[in-house]
Amino acid sequence: MEKFTIGLAVGALLGMAIIANSQKTRKLFIKSQDEIKSKIDDAIDEKIEMLEDDEDDERPKSRRIRTVRARK
Repeated sequence: MEKFTIGLAVGALLGMAIIANSQKTRKLFIKSQDEIKSKIDDAIDEKIEMLEDDEDDERPKSRRIRTVRARK
């Protein structure tokens, strides 16, 4: 277990050194990071919309109308 932890730490340090010293690798890393962030944001937005739709469906019709009017 100790060898694994040491290897993991050394690999992480070497990876950071490679990224820090290479413009092309740094740009690729930043691009990939931005893509992942946008996918996560989209997934969160979809989940929030789905939860809001479920919430609206469970309310009585009179409460849904009041909620819509309050939002305007």
